Amino acid sequence: MSFTRLLAHMAAIVRNTVRSANARIGEATFTLTTRPNPKQLKALDLIAAITV
Repeated sequence: MSFTRLLAHMAAIVRNTVRSANARIGEATFTLTTRPNPKQLKALDLIAAITV
């Protein structure tokens, strides 16, 4: 997989701030992040292993 394709694949991981449809203004929100698939997990492991 090329680096460009890997970056596009990693871009599919999303983090959203969510509030209930019935919530009033100012009510609490929560963060929802998509679960990475096996290829994304492998890429995240490789990134975590980089040392400078």
